[in-house]
Amino acid sequence: MTLREAIKRNQAVKGMPNSDRWLSFRFNQVWVPVFPLFVLPETVRDQFLIHDAHHLITGYGTDFRGEMELNAWTLASGGYFFAGAPWWMLLEDGKALLSAILSLIWMPREFLSAFRKGWRQHSLYALNVDTALEMDLEDAKRYTAIG
Repeated sequence: MTLREAIKRNQAVKGMPNSDRWLSFRFNQVWVPVFPLFVLPETVRDQFLIHDAHHLITGYGTDFRGEMELNAWTLASGGYFFAGAPWWMLLEDGKALLSAILSLIWMPREFLSAFRKGWRQHSLYALNVDTALEMDLEDAKRYTAIG
């Protein structure tokens, strides 16, 4: 199963409606669409897909704790600046750094554990987006040195 297929399957299992077109948050048992992804440039939409792939590969959840852990892992494994991204995507690293500071305060053990794990691994952001999303899930795990 490719990463793209695994992401779609995971979103379907979670019951996320229109996840390819809307950024949604779960409120109680209901997914609430909060921002239309289709208005964003393709490079930004691609970043969301790679972010979702990293959730599948690392096993970090999509709750607050999981997002903070994935943020720490991503910063340590190479950051958010990916192949072909415009210069302004570097702002994501700045935003991630702010989140890192906050998570160090709120959940230092989890942050440090995820950061250490990411330090020894590789992010998919270094790859071409289509190449990354067409990888087999197990190959992607091996690439990031997790599986």
